[in-house]
Amino acid sequence: MRTPVPVLKDKDLQSRLNEDGYVLIDLLPRSTVEELSSLFHQLHDDRTDTPYDRLYTCMHNPDLEYRKQMDKEMARIINPFLNAVFEDAKNTIYTFQIKGIGSNSALRVHQDWNFARADEDFRTYTVWIPLVDCTEGNGTLSILSGSHKTFDCIRGGSIVTTLTGHDSDIRHLLKPMKIKAGQLMLFDSALVHYSANNNSGNIRVSAMTNIVSRKADMYLYFPDGNNAEHAAEYSVPDDFFLHYSDYRKEFESPPSFGTLTRVIPNPMKEFDIEALSANAKENKTGSKFSQFLSNLFQ
Repeated sequence: MRTPVPVLKDKDLQSRLNEDGYVLIDLLPRSTVEELSSLFHQLHDDRTDTPYDRLYTCMHNPDLEYRKQMDKEMARIINPFLNAVFEDAKNTIYTFQIKGIGSNSALRVHQDWNFARADEDFRTYTVWIPLVDCTEGNGTLSILSGSHKTFDCIRGGSIVTTLTGHDSDIRHLLKPMKIKAGQLMLFDSALVHYSANNNSGNIRVSAMTNIVSRKADMYLYFPDGNNAEHAAEYSVPDDFFLHYSDYRKEFESPPSFGTLTRVIPNPMKEFDIEALSANAKENKTGSKFSQFLSNLFQ
């Protein structure tokens, strides 16, 4: 992976983000966390279409006015703090994410989509700010440090990646993070992550958005017909999430609001399960594990 266009003011933090794929930053004071929690309840207490038994990202709701209000109010609260951390960066829309309760609340091992051209050194980053302390009991975020470099590929829509179908093979290698309410967990969207079931008895709410360099244009990626080795790229507006009528029904298909810009190679590396399993214990964490993975896919 080439050196990305920076988005953080702090050069040391940017260097850690480039190397490990994530950084944890103390961001919001308790009063601001409480303000966001109050906003969440204001927007959701009277709604009957919000599920609380699984992980749910609220921007997926078809109600456009609700999504616009959520984005506007969250931006008003959070932007002053993010502006102190980022430079020459822009975000997609803000959303709350609900970690529901029970046996269906886990989120599979995956990588987030990329919304900028990685071949132009623009990376996509996920901004994740929990409003309660995160523990293994409530299904905290678990990550594989450095995996954004090993498993880097084009991601989006219904694109099949190296990880597809291998959730159970790699899940035990991920490290659960202890993240306090109001901390910013900033990670490269290519970082491998997942969250286990929430068995705490209480929902876990977080604030989210995505960050790219202000110099980057926004794109969405989809398979190029039946050619799994290529991806079709569509130019979209920065607030593209607001242009979906019903995200859950539409996200796997090229967007009606996008423009096809190019078709690019997207070769999928082979996932060697036997080699990975044999070396998992010895190479489970840290740079040694990252080096093992790099060797595995050369």
